[in-house]
Amino acid sequence: MASQNRRTLFVDDSSFDHGVVAPEASTEDASGPASVAEVKPLAQRRFPVKPTPEKRRTVPEFFGPPWHLYERRYRVKYGTLFAIITSRGTRSQQRMIRTISGPDSAKHIQNIRELCHENIVQSIEIYSCPDSTYFLISEYMATSLMHLCRAPIYPNEPQLSSILHQVLNGVNFLLDHKAVHEQLSCSGILIDFKGNVKIYDVEHCNPSGDVTKLMRSVSTLVMRLMDKEKITSTTGLTRIDDWSDQAVDFFTKTTTSTPKQLMAHEFLTKKNQEELVWLIPLVLISAFHKESLGISIPPTKVRLHSTREDGYSWQVLEDKRYLFAKNLSDHTAKAYKELCDGVGVSFEASIVDPACPSFTSRINELQVQNDYQSQQLNLLRLQLEAEVKLRLSVEEKQKLADERADNVQGKLEHTLRREEYFRSLAHKYSEAFAKLVPIISDIQENPGITAEGYI
Repeated sequence: MASQNRRTLFVDDSSFDHGVVAPEASTEDASGPASVAEVKPLAQRRFPVKPTPEKRRTVPEFFGPPWHLYERRYRVKYGTLFAIITSRGTRSQQRMIRTISGPDSAKHIQNIRELCHENIVQSIEIYSCPDSTYFLISEYMATSLMHLCRAPIYPNEPQLSSILHQVLNGVNFLLDHKAVHEQLSCSGILIDFKGNVKIYDVEHCNPSGDVTKLMRSVSTLVMRLMDKEKITSTTGLTRIDDWSDQAVDFFTKTTTSTPKQLMAHEFLTKKNQEELVWLIPLVLISAFHKESLGISIPPTKVRLHSTREDGYSWQVLEDKRYLFAKNLSDHTAKAYKELCDGVGVSFEASIVDPACPSFTSRINELQVQNDYQSQQLNLLRLQLEAEVKLRLSVEEKQKLADERADNVQGKLEHTLRREEYFRSLAHKYSEAFAKLVPIISDIQENPGITAEGYI
């Protein structure tokens, strides 16, 4: 769709950088004259915001582009593209800027001016150009519900309840001011680091809008938060067992109840905004992995010290390397915010090609191999020591057995000698007896002596 026919221009469109929109200011050479547009004071108008019970304020409008006052840092994409900017005078505070143009741009800007609420992104300043293009500067918001849907982690019920309570609070405010948002979506709802949930694209509200379409969009939004893996666009949940009966009943009633009725649902009593504070940094990092790398990493598995097995590595600017000196769990809340702000700006993840491992990955791999070899050597050493001890034990037992065998052999030989001696002696006695037997027999037969005397 051509930019001139589109209601909202993306901040990276060509018209953003040239044409009626002045480019970012740059440092002029001392010899070159400053442009008239940069030094000319800007006319300022203030438009009253429709009063609310809480407060009344005005949104200042200036004529001309804002780049002499703000410096563009990087771009992010929610429902549309934003540029994150800082003031050239005070660089510590971040803002968001987007462009609104087209034939209905003045009407859209008026909607933005009139709708001020705690659950609607606060507009800070408006810069208008002669061609009905407006630069809208608003408060900084960390991420969107779209990124929460893309992150592999699911919100718990206190977190989901807190998100939906704030969304419905903003929707009810819009309805009270006869503004119906028929296209409410996860990409049009932003979250800051304090867990504040706010609608930003209120320029699409229509006094004659269809509330049925609004509730259909609310139902779709709830479904996406409760069932991220659902592929079809039909309304319904496939993960019913993962949610309480109250949560499922709340989702069911989104198609039949009004926003005010939903605000009274018992599921919203579970809300706890503090639970959202720790969720946002993890959503930012894990959603970045999935969106830029095409891989899904659970937040609990995100590591600042990644390995080859993780499938990604960090490319970090030198001035942010200190953030990677610790594990993610050892950082403070301030460091978490720096990590979230720096994703895609001062550091980014890149997919590790298994065929071409990085030098660090190769070193880690060699270290692992070295540790494995050391373990194997220690195991072999222990096995060798055990085998040596066993061998020594066997040798000692063999020596003892040999000594016993020698002793038995000596006794056996001694016994054999004695047996030979007695065998020889018995043989001699036998021969002697053989000689004596005939003589004795002859004597018995012819004794030669009688009772009376000699024969």
